[in-house]
Amino acid sequence: MIGASIDLARLREEVRSALTMIRVATFDGLTLRLEQGGNLGKGKCPFHEDKSPSFICGGKFRDRCHCYGCGVDYDIFEYWQKRRSVDHAEAVRQLAGLAGVYFGEITFEKPKAGVKRSPGKRLVDDAASSVKPSLPSLYQAKREDCEAIAKARGLDAEAVWIAAANKRLAVVKEWPLYQSKHNGLWYAKQGWEQHRCWAAIDETRNVAEYRRIDNGLHTRVNQGPDDDKGPKVWSTGGKKWPLGAAQIGDRKRVLLVEGGPDMLAAYHFLRRWNSARRPLLHDVAVVCMLGAGLRMRDDAMAYFKGCRVRIMVDADQPKDSETKTKRKLVGLEAAHRWQTQLAEAGAAVELFYVGDLYNPDHVREWHEGERAAGEIEIVQEGLLKADGSKVKDLNDVVHCTEDVQWSDDIREAMCAWDF
Repeated sequence: MIGASIDLARLREEVRSALTMIRVATFDGLTLRLEQGGNLGKGKCPFHEDKSPSFICGGKFRDRCHCYGCGVDYDIFEYWQKRRSVDHAEAVRQLAGLAGVYFGEITFEKPKAGVKRSPGKRLVDDAASSVKPSLPSLYQAKREDCEAIAKARGLDAEAVWIAAANKRLAVVKEWPLYQSKHNGLWYAKQGWEQHRCWAAIDETRNVAEYRRIDNGLHTRVNQGPDDDKGPKVWSTGGKKWPLGAAQIGDRKRVLLVEGGPDMLAAYHFLRRWNSARRPLLHDVAVVCMLGAGLRMRDDAMAYFKGCRVRIMVDADQPKDSETKTKRKLVGLEAAHRWQTQLAEAGAAVELFYVGDLYNPDHVREWHEGERAAGEIEIVQEGLLKADGSKVKDLNDVVHCTEDVQWSDDIREAMCAWDF
């Protein structure tokens, strides 16, 4: 069983320091007109029928709001209590989750009515749902956690630490877990070995993906060599949400990748080419999708408007199949799907291929069963790892020779944004 007490007063101050009233109202879906250099927000009051903007957030008191129409005057916790119909302690817990404050034993959200997960089944995604998943207690990654993750994946430990500092990575002490539908607490899944894991997340808590810190598979207790292998990754629902989209802010350069490991690799290569003259870690936002088979959520598209987005295309090898639906290049199809969405949202989009680039006419014929996979022309050879095998994604580039990692192609992928 996972459970412990919380120092509520200390947590409250942590949250108050991390969140402004403007940010809380924005999380709540309010549209605000910012003034005074972004320190004051004005909008329609969510507590009464407001025909003209009479609701003020921030200003002299960064953590308070006031309505000149109905007279409400709340701090961030009172506001959240009223809007979510929860008590004070629960409001603090939920705002802690939104703020990315990992403190004590916190469950970021109460289980929602109608959202059930069977303890005996792997967590799966409901592609049509925008309901936030309940998450177990997450903690700020320690230096030793970042070093262990980096060692297992061949990454720069400082880059992993930067990802953690940007609230893109957290740690769960034990996994796999399941949440009781009776009391909302999290328990160890019976029959499974428990491991310390890292979670790919962002401040919205719309989705999370869990992987072992040592990069191993999740295994059952007393699992034999002939037993089915366990999963390498567990994901919550909500995978249509692009991690990091809400944190793009004023930045106009976005590196879009697929999967938690590629997210860490993006920080790795941005740090490699970062300099005082070229502050990439400050100027480039890293955004990550946790599944190649999905569209991005429509309500995330506004964050990309006016941005230059470079999509790092995962490489797939075409394979013949009698079933037409199995003849897919998932990474390429995902990149084209997201490219269309982003362009429609007002972003400039460029694709970067780490793997082989195929003749599109040949790919179309292969999809229709008119051409064998081995007959597809490779227009441009992809990158190779140091052992000679083909690179599949950005994380694989870490295992290329130094010449490849420091090549003009990789430098341009991180540094060249004039498109």
